[in-house]
Amino acid sequence: MLTKAKLAAEKRLELVHVSLMRNPNFAQFSGLFMVGKTEVVDKPVTAYTNGRDEIYGAKFVSELNDAELRFVVLHECYHKLYRHITTWKHLYDKHAMAANMACDYVINLKIMDENKDGFAQPPEIGLCMDEKYRDWDSARVFNDLMKQAQENSGGNSGNSGGKGDKSGGMGGGKPLDAHGWEEAEAMDAEEAKKLEREIDA
Repeated sequence: MLTKAKLAAEKRLELVHVSLMRNPNFAQFSGLFMVGKTEVVDKPVTAYTNGRDEIYGAKFVSELNDAELRFVVLHECYHKLYRHITTWKHLYDKHAMAANMACDYVINLKIMDENKDGFAQPPEIGLCMDEKYRDWDSARVFNDLMKQAQENSGGNSGNSGGKGDKSGGMGGGKPLDAHGWEEAEAMDAEEAKKLEREIDA
């Protein structure tokens, strides 16, 4: 059964998607917004995508103003567009936090460049944002973050880490969202090909 808060979050997300589709800067993403489903959950999560679906925490949505929520929706959309969750799974297997951060550094600069008018504004949570990574891809950012971690730990960090690791020693920000790596991996080959075709279209 849907709670009042959950209904409000779902309605706000619907309105944000519509406002993005009507904005000349993002109208070309209309088809991409339709890929997968958008779901609100009553769990302690911010937001994430498995490369197809978008999942948002009801409490997190309630704490954002409309401009911040537009930023978050665009953030998830870019993860889908760049196929981060399927392309960089091998980086996640090496170090979960570094992979999450690397993908976010790439996306956040892109969104900020497109929103000089404040239509979408980042939430004030210390995002992964650094001019150093302009025009880098996620793998290059990942390697740089791992190098920083190794230097800051005296050369003992290696490429270990796993899914519980924090971001100590890597850059100055933290990921905006979680990333549905395991859910993406659970897609069979037919589902993955279908998703790829939808995003291309």
